Amino acid sequence: MKQIILILLSQFAMFEMDAQNYKISSTPILSYLYNYKGNISSISNTKSLNILPEFIMQTKASQKLIKTKNGLYILIDGTGKVFKAVNLTKNVLQFDRIDSTYYFGNSFYSIDFALNDTIYSFGGYGFWHNNGQLRHFNTSKEWSISKVKNIRNTINYIQNFQLENNVLYYIEPPNINEESDLNSPNFNIVKFDIIKKINIILGRLNNKIKISGDFMVNLPSLNGTIINSERNILLLNFNDNKVYKLKNEHILEVLLDKSGTTLQITFEKDGKIFYTNYPDTSLKTIPISINDFKLESYSLYEPIYNNTKWGILGLSVLILFLISASKIIVSKKNSKKDTEILICNPIIKQEINNNSFNNIEKALIEQLIEKNKHGKFLTVDDINSYLGTKKKSIEIQKSIRTDAINRINHKFNNICNVDSILIQRIRSLEDARYMNYIINEENSKIIEKMFRK
Repeated sequence: MKQIILILLSQFAMFEMDAQNYKISSTPILSYLYNYKGNISSISNTKSLNILPEFIMQTKASQKLIKTKNGLYILIDGTGKVFKAVNLTKNVLQFDRIDSTYYFGNSFYSIDFALNDTIYSFGGYGFWHNNGQLRHFNTSKEWSISKVKNIRNTINYIQNFQLENNVLYYIEPPNINEESDLNSPNFNIVKFDIIKKINIILGRLNNKIKISGDFMVNLPSLNGTIINSERNILLLNFNDNKVYKLKNEHILEVLLDKSGTTLQITFEKDGKIFYTNYPDTSLKTIPISINDFKLESYSLYEPIYNNTKWGILGLSVLILFLISASKIIVSKKNSKKDTEILICNPIIKQEINNNSFNNIEKALIEQLIEKNKHGKFLTVDDINSYLGTKKKSIEIQKSIRTDAINRINHKFNNICNVDSILIQRIRSLEDARYMNYIINEENSKIIEKMFRK
């Protein structure tokens, strides 16, 4: 018996050892990065990469590339895993896992970069809350945490690295816990001092800038970052608070390719943008300079000025008054719309004022529990289908969905005499702009026991 156990343990150990390294077919751009001896401050547009066969709960894990003088690294988003390219022979590239950490799960969508050959991971999201911490990969092959002053909602969205000045600029979207659209104009521009470890809000993103997706390329030679803005390419200069629009049609055509290809592994070096045009994995470059842009008449953000405290107080009172007044008006309109929808749907109307779950609510809860048992979830579209609002406007969908979930959670607390959220919202791992819905294991057991009774 002991021999059988030893054999099983040895096989398990071999499996674990094998899982710590991968040998893959290299591509021209990976070979270039492996052989390049310098630092590259930012390698962007890597979300769809599938270099290493790493998964999180049967979902392909997002992978990020980091290049320092010490080597080429792949970070597995949200896990703390670090792989280093250690050998390139006959177009076969070997990556070895070099960290000794366990699964994090609280740093998805973090901003990852290297400074002075040290790898940093900044911010992120996980376990239903934001994480504004700064972590660095230390010589013990583990992640150390540094305290950050004025923690913000820091996720990997749009940023600009100026590492020679120890500064990172980033666009802070609305609170990631809120069911909000990332195309909302409510973005802050934040300056992070890496040495002092402090966030400074510079102002509010100009509402003339409409960010389309999360495409970005950091351009150190132009002191800025380019983004896609409604089929235009804008150069955002955070340091000078300026915006430039790309006027070079050839470069515009390359960056906004219409053939169905996707730009991946993008970075700028020596006045050239390096990239691959997936599924074509060949290494491509295109020169770029400030002469390819024209200066726009508006600024990147509206600065926060230090007015007198009385001026700020008066403005705050006025803003609060206007917000309160608008909320009252909107609330009355939404209340009327919601009532009309509920009256039109007799199933939802059933037991609406009762403290028990109606048929729709019970079916929704049971489906969520069943999905969660298999490591899955319900999407926004799934919830809309259950509530019969798929053909309604986005505003009405959101209002009804929020009210329904809040009502279910309230009933759960009252009926089961607990203080917990039954249906929880989490951000999609594939796209932070979308919400998914789950019921955790503990609450699943409570509600299933109640249904059996």
